[in-house]
Amino acid sequence: LDGGRTPSPPPQICSVKTNSRWYIVVVQYTARLNQQKLERFLYDLNEGKVVKKAFYMRLANEDDSERLTGFEHGSVTRFGLATDIPVFVSDKIARLEPMCSGWAVGRLPSR
Repeated sequence: LDGGRTPSPPPQICSVKTNSRWYIVVVQYTARLNQQKLERFLYDLNEGKVVKKAFYMRLANEDDSERLTGFEHGSVTRFGLATDIPVFVSDKIARLEPMCSGWAVGRLPSR
């Protein structure tokens, strides 16, 4: 997600984890992202030192996503990212017993 800081930032813009331009947000496949809840979380994380208007979360465009993550659209994972981007995991995923992560499984063509 684009945290709305500056246009076309360099990758090091992610170095301040509590006030990054970019974030990876992991939610369950069937869940909806609550943008306002995430913005409030970041505001609280910054102890009010950053004005609320500074947080406007939206999906990154495909070019920025690929440049920052190293993955093409539809294949972004939170592991092996090209840039050190802060990762937030939904509280619903964190409460799963056992804590697990899904993986897409494909079939390789055989000869």
